[in-house]
Formats: sequence, structure tokens, C-alpha cells
Amino acid sequence: LHNGDKVAVLPTCGAGEFTTKFTKSGISVRTYGLGQTYTLPPSLLHGTFRVCWCAGENVCSKGTDFDTDLGGLEVGGPDPSAIYVCFEWQPCSLTVSGSLLRDKDMLRLVPAGSDCASTAASEDGPGLISGFPRNGVALPSTGGGYSYSFGDDLVHATPGIYDLCYCSFEYAPGRCQNQTDFITPGGSLRIGDSKEYQYVTGPEGPKTRSNDNLYAMLLAILLPILFILAGVLGWGRNRILARLLGKSSEVPPEPEAPP
Repeated sequence: LHNGDKVAVLPTCGAGEFTTKFTKSGISVRTYGLGQTYTLPPSLLHGTFRVCWCAGENVCSKGTDFDTDLGGLEVGGPDPSAIYVCFEWQPCSLTVSGSLLRDKDMLRLVPAGSDCASTAASEDGPGLISGFPRNGVALPSTGGGYSYSFGDDLVHATPGIYDLCYCSFEYAPGRCQNQTDFITPGGSLRIGDSKEYQYVTGPEGPKTRSNDNLYAMLLAILLPILFILAGVLGWGRNRILARLLGKSSEVPPEPEAPP
């Protein structure tokens, strides 16, 4: 072992391409302690990976060069596919899903379709969301890293879908104080309008009774029978009336004259 050796994060050691879930293709950026300690680049998504080694005597430019498996690596972070909901004219707080989150982690709201890593590295950043509290940057998380709040101010942003970018307080170089720290996708946030909020939080409608289905079934059986009976009775009544009217309209024959 020596300081020219490298490791890479791969789905499978010695096979396939480099991962896209880390910056710099997941290849270590620093080796020291005579090849015993490695610094990995920042991760972009949470997941489970393999740490694969490549001797410094090799080129170490392809995934197949990293063919020695050093063990597994679990990377924590928020679920990038999750969709959360807040409402206009209301404060916004979230309970996120993910793994290995920690207190003081932070989220930032960005326009939909933003690439967190690319926009964090750009000079202009991802852009601010007009009308959203705290310029879209959440307070440091609590509840073990799963509870986030954007403060007590009300949301005035346009209803719609936005994206979230995540910062790990423990591993971010700027401790989540710089826009360059928010490189990991953290899911999406949908802002609902005030009408939806009133519908969601309003009083519940009448509850379905347990025997409503039975009533519906009985009606479905009885109604056709009642219609048939009504038709039969109507037909019979018409026949009787027709006979009675026929008899009353008959004229008795005139008596013949005597011879």
C-alpha cells in the first residue's frame, strides 16, 4: 500500500461503469497514511455501494481497474423521489423520509428541474423562490434530521411543484452556510392553494354507514321486482276495466213484432 493507491465507489467491484451517485465518478480525491486512509468525493444520492481498490501502479481510469473489494458503504440522505406538501398562506414544515439523517442538516427550495450539484456550483446559484419564507432555506433540522421548518412566516409563493436540495451538516465543507453545500437532491415540494387547504382541513363529510352497502343491494334486488309487479297489476286492471266497459255498452235486442 502507498499514497498512490485509489478507491472508488461502485455497484460491483471490477465491473461496469463508475457511479453517477457521487461527484468525480466516486473516485477518491486524496490518499494518505501510506494508503490506509482515503477521502471520497461528496455523494449525490443515498444508497448502498461497494468500496473498490486500485493499486497505484495501474492507470485506475476504468471501473474494471478497481477490482479489489474492500467492503460495503452505506450512504445516508433524503429520499429523492419523495413529494411533500405545503400550502400558500400557511407556514411550511416537513417531515422527510430517508436514512442516516442528522440534526442540523438543511434543505433548500429551488425551481423545479434544477440539478442540485450543478446549480450549487454555479456563480448565480439555483435562484430564489419569490414569496417563500427564509428565501427557501430551511432552519437546521431537528428530530434526528427528519423534521424541517421554514419558520413562522406564511408561504406567498405561487402554487406548484418545486425541488429540494439537501445539505449534510456533518460533511458539508461550509456547514450548510454556502450555496455550494446543497448538492444532493432531497425530493420535491408541492405548494397547494388556499382552496385545497380549506378542503383538506375542513370538517369531514357524513361518514359511510356500515350497512349502506346492504341497503344498496336490497334496493337493487327489490326495485326490479316492484316494477314488474306494478306492470302486471296495471295490465290486469286494464283488462278488468275493458271487460266492464264492454258489458255496460252492450244494447239489449229489440223485441220482435207479433205476427
